[in-house]
Amino acid sequence: MVRRDQITVVCQNGVVTLSGAVSTEEERRRAEFDAWALFAVDEVVNAIEVRAAP
Repeated sequence: MVRRDQITVVCQNGVVTLSGAVSTEEERRRAEFDAWALFAVDEVVNAIEVRAAP
């Protein structure tokens, strides 16, 4: 649901870290939800910022 050029995803030892910027809280939440759907994820760190579109 979120364009791949908006966020960066790093996976290490079962921890997925999300960073970048999106336009709405809903996009931020959906990116985190998608990360939890990956196999063998123990933790998701959602550092995505919500920024108003220019």
